[in-house]
Amino acid sequence: MGLLVAIVLIILGCMFFALRGVFGGFPAEWEWVGIVLAGVGILIGSPTVFQMMWGRPKLSIEFENDAQGEHRSVIVFLKNLPVTGLVKALGVRRETIQSLTASVQLSEVGSGRIIIPILQLRVYSDGDETDNGRERTTLPPTYSVGASIVLATWDVRNQQVIVPGSRAHRETPLPEGYYEAAILLFVDGEPNKLTRRFRVGQSADDLKWSAN
Repeated sequence: MGLLVAIVLIILGCMFFALRGVFGGFPAEWEWVGIVLAGVGILIGSPTVFQMMWGRPKLSIEFENDAQGEHRSVIVFLKNLPVTGLVKALGVRRETIQSLTASVQLSEVGSGRIIIPILQLRVYSDGDETDNGRERTTLPPTYSVGASIVLATWDVRNQQVIVPGSRAHRETPLPEGYYEAAILLFVDGEPNKLTRRFRVGQSADDLKWSAN
């Protein structure tokens, strides 16, 4: 709050010198009243304006190759990053993403053949006590991993890569090759499309995101 008051005082000072330049002297009493009221308005309205400008959700997306024992997966990690620095000192706080959903279209690289036209992905988060994932979740601001999407995983029992299923689709096995995942994220209703390729080989260690 102290920093905000200082900023307002600086703005008022600029107004003061600007008015001196316009009028060639100190403003009349009624003009001083206007300056004071303007300063009060700035003091009251500034937190709301700053919150609107810098407090909206900010989604961070990271593609990771996950390895846990014999299990391998290609995963998308999602974070809603908190505000930092001067913006945080002004009292701005990152808003929570109220609705996050994800779907994917999977196709072969080269031939362009579509393997999966559309698949609703399950989103895993710390707030999911069942650890089964959800089709829709919220995402509060956090520096750690807030949510994740498992796009493809190594089936240890059958020794092959599969794309996990959903209510409308069974799990899909993927033969060796390169695949392109067109992922569509809806963040509070706003679409965010990203595309990334990954490799499927003959062993678990071959399952990896491509470099580009």
